[in-house]
Amino acid sequence: MKFVIGGRTLDTNSSAVISSVEGLEPDSIRKHQVDVAGVQFPPKQVLGAVSGWDRQSFTTQEARRVLEKLGFKCRRIREDSHSEEIESDEDVSSDELDTVRAALDVVNLAVAELARRVTALEERR
Repeated sequence: MKFVIGGRTLDTNSSAVISSVEGLEPDSIRKHQVDVAGVQFPPKQVLGAVSGWDRQSFTTQEARRVLEKLGFKCRRIREDSHSEEIESDEDVSSDELDTVRAALDVVNLAVAELARRVTALEERR
């Protein structure tokens, strides 16, 4: 599948994601996690591994969007002083998620177009 993230295109699939994290030691999980082949990782670590991009160049939400579309289960860890329970995103309606995803797709396309225009202007110099 092709994804636009911060104006860059990533063409990947679930097999590539699994291969990219094989043997990788998971970083500590702060707020979000994704299950890849039975191992919990921070979503940004997984997207960084499969893309080769610096993790600061994309958001956790972008990483989750890509990984969820590839079929991986992402969760948010509930911040609670008594426990670290996993909070399912099923608390949010699918219509709300679809609306946010659609808006994010529009923003990503706009950023990609802006990046293309900047590149064209720089080439004119």
